Parts: sequence; structure tokens; C-alpha cells
Amino acid sequence: MDASPDDRWIVALDTRGYDRMMFTSGMTGIPAITDLLTTSVVSSVRNNGQRRFFQPYLIDRNGDRGSYQGQQLNYSNTSTNWNAGADPRWSPDGTSVAYYERLVSFPSRGGANPLPCPASTEPGGRRVRLMIARLVDRKPLHMPPVKPISDTVPWGTPYVPGSVIPQRPYPTQGDYTLVGKKSGSAKVNITWDAAKTGVQTVSVKYTNFSDDGKGVINGSESVTRTSTSPTLTTLDWSSDLVKTGRHGKVLSTKKTSAYGFHVTIDLRKTQFQATGTLITNVGKKAYYQPANGT
Repeated sequence: MDASPDDRWIVALDTRGYDRMMFTSGMTGIPAITDLLTTSVVSSVRNNGQRRFFQPYLIDRNGDRGSYQGQQLNYSNTSTNWNAGADPRWSPDGTSVAYYERLVSFPSRGGANPLPCPASTEPGGRRVRLMIARLVDRKPLHMPPVKPISDTVPWGTPYVPGSVIPQRPYPTQGDYTLVGKKSGSAKVNITWDAAKTGVQTVSVKYTNFSDDGKGVINGSESVTRTSTSPTLTTLDWSSDLVKTGRHGKVLSTKKTSAYGFHVTIDLRKTQFQATGTLITNVGKKAYYQPANGT
């Protein structure tokens, strides 16, 4: 994402509109506890090799609220074969936004039933293009020059070639209780790996847990992470969560198959591979994981 020169707007490259991530994130109100282990894998699911399931959205500084979820900048682009990359940038006068797009290319249409890659209609058949969204109703900003600042960051740790990489701090192994802001609690167990180098398993038991008073979560969730290299990670995930509203009405569920959900992703290749299922139901709509290889 990138903030406008006057800090009043943000342009964000987001997966909203694809529903690709909803099988993990569709149930709202779950505190970020198992995120200790799932963040790198889940964030990689938004990609399929060089394909990123992004589109650019213009959002005001107050963010999503109610029915407001910003404005898609390339709404007229109805082709899902062109997807935005990362790192959008505002023009200095705040009247336009630059970003780039990639056309779906091999092997990003793989999986059990490979589809042919679409032909490019761009000049020279190129499969990457630079886009500029012009905000025609906006007047140019005249911002004062930015004052130079020091290259020395007082809160940062300078890197010295050959220095030992610092260890990331984690919560100590043991049992914790997170009390809901409105009701209930979440009983958390954190287990470190045998070498005591980091967290291996996070298990949570929710009992009438609610932060907003509108929905109550009950059930359990557990994630174990195994990393065989700095980029290759496997998650063994078990989930059986139910969120209810007034009068006990079921609002959403998040459940894995009987033998769990097991996903492996190489962060360099980002091709989804999983056994078992993780399905989130919100109302009457079910959200499923992507097909393997896609």
C-alpha cells in the first residue's frame, strides 16, 4: 500500500473481490493467536507463482467501515487474467496512482486440470504492463518540500557484515488466558520445538469469547508448524469453531476435515499444496481452499 501525499488516502493492493483468502479469514472476531505460526503461509496463498491475486483499491484514511470498502481503481478491467503486482505509488500531486499488472502465465494456470494461458493483446505480446489510474475529479496538491532526515535510525539495529542474526522473541512456552472484551475467554497453550528455537504448536479453546458483543465464538483451533528450510513450511491445522449471534443463531463456522488440514508452501514458489480441507461458512455461503498447484 501507499499513502497519498497529504496522508488522507491509501491505495492498497488487495485480494478482496477474489474470495481466495476467505477459507481462512471469513470468520471475523477471531483474535490473532494462531497467527504466530500461520502468517507466512497464509500470506503466500494470495500468490500462485508470479500471479498475485491483487487489485488496486482507493481507501480513505479511516479504512473499511459498514458498507464502505473503498473503490476499485481498475473496475472497468473485467479480465481476471490481469492481476496487479505489489508496491503502488502516488503521483507527487495526488491526482494519479501508478501500479503494474501481470497476465496469467505458465505455470500459474497449473493444478489438476491445467488451462491454456491467455494470449496477450498488448503491443509485442508483452505480459507485464504499467498502469496509471488518473483521479480526474481531484485538484493537484501543492505540498511543502520534505525536509531531509538523517540516515541514522535511532530505534533500529544497524547491520554489520558478519554479525549474528538476532533471534526473534516469542512468548514463553506455557498456558495463557485471553479474556474477551465483552464476554468469555480463550485458553491458549504455546509449545516450543525440541531445540527451543521457536514456537511449534499453538492451541486455543474458546468459551463464549467475544470482543464486540455481537458475535460469540466457541470451539477449538490448533496449528503446528514444521519448517524444513528457511522457505519451505508445513502447517498441520485443526479447527472446529462456531460463531453465533443473538438467540444462538449460527453466523459462521470454520472447520477442518476429520484428519485436519495440512498445507505445504515454498515461499519462493508459492504454489498451494494441501491435503484435507479447511472450509469457512458465512451465512449460507461456503468458502473453500484453492485447488492444489494454483
